[in-house]
Amino acid sequence: MSEEMEVAESPAVENDITLDAEAHDLPEESAENQEGEQGEIENDAASDSSPDIAPEQEKKLEHTASVKKAINSKHRQMKEAQEKAEELQKRIDELEGKKLAESTALADVPALPDQFDDDFETKRQQREAILIENARRAAITEYNQKQELQAQQAAQIKQQKEWDEKQAAFMAAGVEAGISEDSIVESAQTISNLGLPKDAIAMLVGEADGAVIMDYLSKNPDLTIELAGMNPYQQGAAIQSRVRNAVKPSKKMTKAPVPPKTANGAAGHQSGNPLLKGATFE
Repeated sequence: MSEEMEVAESPAVENDITLDAEAHDLPEESAENQEGEQGEIENDAASDSSPDIAPEQEKKLEHTASVKKAINSKHRQMKEAQEKAEELQKRIDELEGKKLAESTALADVPALPDQFDDDFETKRQQREAILIENARRAAITEYNQKQELQAQQAAQIKQQKEWDEKQAAFMAAGVEAGISEDSIVESAQTISNLGLPKDAIAMLVGEADGAVIMDYLSKNPDLTIELAGMNPYQQGAAIQSRVRNAVKPSKKMTKAPVPPKTANGAAGHQSGNPLLKGATFE
């Protein structure tokens, strides 16, 4: 009887041992759970600590990125179109030049025929005709060259006159805004030394508030250097959005009239600075 009781009690002992083993394993699982929970807490804390961007600021950043992308795309399209147009014009010029060269090329003049040749008179007349045709072609070539030279000179004179008038109005507007002529010339030289392209400077000369903008850029070299690294479309957008908003002229800028010409027919002001005198920006 006692043996049966001992046998009956033995499973209970095994169960106790198993329970004890499971009880000993619990701390390890608990530690793993604690580590997982701690990691989640740290991740939550890290995510909570990251700075939040306001919706308005995020929208503004997206808009700025979109504008820059559009400007770059437009600049690329314009550049490609310009390159295609230049290539087409080059091909046209080559064809026209080839045709003109062929039409005005001088033919080889044969030697005088032997007077004892049976075809002497015929060959002499042929030679005379070639000489006359060569003279005609030479005259046409000379005329075309003179016409082309005169057209180039006329275009240069017209371009210089337009530039002088634009420069005079630019200087007058700057003086009206309270900036001396010497300061304007110095500002132009400064922004040129900082790397701003001549095309950008020429664009400012054509603006009514160009002198004020030049003065501002010369006093903010970091911004000028930044503008110098942009393409023309980006420069125009940056000047419009960043510089003009920062510039507050003392007087309302108006398009100044061209100053009266002096006795020699030149505009009233002629600066000695090469940036603003007789300059042509292509």
